[in-house]
Amino acid sequence: MDTGERPYQCTFCTDRFKTRYDWVRHEKTLHLSLEKWTCMPSGPIFYDDQRQKTQCALCGLDDPPEGHADTHRIRECTEGFSVARTFYRKDHLVQHLRLVHDVNNMIPSMQHWRSDINRVKARCGFCNERFTAWSDRNQHLAEHFKKGAEMKDWKGCRGLDPAFAAMVENAMPPYIIAEEAAAVHPFGAERIAAYGAAACSAKYPYQASSEQPSADDVRPTPFAILTARLGGYVKRAQQEGIILTDEMLQREARRIVYDDDDPWNQTAADNVDWLSMFKMGHGLLDESEVVNGICSDQLMHIEECCDMTWPEGDLIPFLSIDLDPLAILGPISMSPLDGTDPGPGMWTGSQNRIQWALQNPECLAEYMGRCRALRMKASMANTGPIQSDQAQL
Repeated sequence: MDTGERPYQCTFCTDRFKTRYDWVRHEKTLHLSLEKWTCMPSGPIFYDDQRQKTQCALCGLDDPPEGHADTHRIRECTEGFSVARTFYRKDHLVQHLRLVHDVNNMIPSMQHWRSDINRVKARCGFCNERFTAWSDRNQHLAEHFKKGAEMKDWKGCRGLDPAFAAMVENAMPPYIIAEEAAAVHPFGAERIAAYGAAACSAKYPYQASSEQPSADDVRPTPFAILTARLGGYVKRAQQEGIILTDEMLQREARRIVYDDDDPWNQTAADNVDWLSMFKMGHGLLDESEVVNGICSDQLMHIEECCDMTWPEGDLIPFLSIDLDPLAILGPISMSPLDGTDPGPGMWTGSQNRIQWALQNPECLAEYMGRCRALRMKASMANTGPIQSDQAQL
């Protein structure tokens, strides 16, 4: 394929496009749909100007009698904050309507519950510029692509906040896209959409028989499966007191992907940047390596571009380290990770899982940075008064 004829490159998979329009549509349709749905944004009863009648927002009943809204248990939805009834996938709204309001079908007026999202933090991996509007990010990247930029030159993460990172589907780390593009059957969302999971890269085979997604989660990519299973290996090794080396992690990754440890078989763990962020996310880097910048340049990009704000109630990653900071982050929702039992005492509270979309080294590294910042803040709060007293002496 003449890459010059397709200058616009997806930053989530290996697909390329001739026009900016096709590129933007691809990323929005198959990777990150920036829309949200708010249940009953105007209340349970609204006035239809065209028909000049009041109508139930949930079932469409004309001129609903007094007390009708209570049959839909609206208090479970309206008495809380609006964020609790805001969904970033249409199927999640449909599930909410069925489980909470006993409504099995969406009515036409519910299309007005949809709104587009533009305020999204992101970064450019070519020049490290940051953005707060997705449209600005697209315009900026388009200029890079028109000038001949290639994904092999991309450095670091996409800079998405965790809430938006959780919405990403059919994706891989941006800094290994160029390497994956050289595979015989590269990982491309267009192929997956057309032919299903069997179209995934032969380099990272899809474990369809054993990795079935839940109704609340997206189908895991081969990269998410590798991250999750390798994380489970780290957890078990640390519980047994085993000190892990890069070679051990790379060998286990080959076993996960290929069911053998032939070094000729390469996985994402053989990428220095991927492995560095994975290790940071699982506490395998010495504190001095992170603080003094001895680790990969990619980790510096993580520290720079991610503000490490994990919203209260948001999902947090599966980690194999001390999880004390979780108490500070508030409630955690549940989502399946894999079939392994994390073991007693592994979790704060109930046995929580991370969404497959967050099973990537960038999110794990970002969360580790958040934990480190919380520990540092707590340490400064505890030692501050003592230092002040000593200064007065």
